[in-house]
Amino acid sequence: MAECTGGNLFIVRDNELYSTLFADILEWITRDSVITITRDLGYEVTKTFVSRDQLYMADEIFVSGTSSEWIGQREIDFRSIGEGKTGPITRTNQKVFQDAKHGKLSHYLGWLDYGTTGIDIPQLVE
Repeated sequence: MAECTGGNLFIVRDNELYSTLFADILEWITRDSVITITRDLGYEVTKTFVSRDQLYMADEIFVSGTSSEWIGQREIDFRSIGEGKTGPITRTNQKVFQDAKHGKLSHYLGWLDYGTTGIDIPQLVE
């Protein structure tokens, strides 16, 4: 398993994030953001081959992409993943991603380009 339509696939097992190797997938900006945020939060990220049985044993699964951003998956092949809902690591990372995207975290301000849109830089909430 490598990616979904328009998004990269990630699994969480035993508090570690697994993603496929670059040789098997497109390199996406959002994917890089996911890996960076996850590491910043103190989790290990391993790039490896991901098989279908690893999906079934995952504690959490999510996909990320430009339009989908970061979406938890509750089942694969009609099998519940973890507790059958978006897991806590996915939720935490989603929140950090949203805060970074909206300019609320100084650590990620370099990711934003306000250009000539006339938008004021938001106030930081850290």
